[in-house]
Amino acid sequence: MLTLPDPVRRSLLRSFPIALSAVTAVIVAGVALIAGASPPIVLMAVVVIVSIGAVGALFPKLAAAAYLAWNRLAVSFGRLARAWLSVMSFLIVVAAGRAGSKMVESQPAKSASGWVPRGTLRPEAYPSQSFTPVGKPERGWIRSLLVWGWRSRQVWTWSLLPFLLLLNAMGVRQRGSLGGNTYTLY
Repeated sequence: MLTLPDPVRRSLLRSFPIALSAVTAVIVAGVALIAGASPPIVLMAVVVIVSIGAVGALFPKLAAAAYLAWNRLAVSFGRLARAWLSVMSFLIVVAAGRAGSKMVESQPAKSASGWVPRGTLRPEAYPSQSFTPVGKPERGWIRSLLVWGWRSRQVWTWSLLPFLLLLNAMGVRQRGSLGGNTYTLY
């Protein structure tokens, strides 16, 4: 998520209220004008918001509390957004399975392991672990997903792309996390 760096310099503490008040003033002015407020009222609101930002810039210790609160809210929002995006991604996969995708849905019998035997693949297909060739992996994971979805007639996977991109953008390495760079054989 968009957390701010530690405020080790006064310039960071001074620029934060200026940027926050400028963005807030633009949003408030836009919403007020769309809602039909008169221009003098909109101008007065913008002046008040910019004045609050100026006070924060003149007194950086006052801005420090807002700065730290922003980081706490950003981390909390990031956690909530990642959870929501993950749930939506899983719901898309479940809906695709129920709609008739070629995914295996049923649980294996109690005596079975759930292992799915695979035949030998051509060497160029190994990056995908699928019988449908993906293409060159150096093209990037987005293009590989789109190509694989088209060739395997699993076009529903394209609907995952916005969620995967947002999850990727919000990916923050947590303390104690290995960052997904582990591989375990069972």
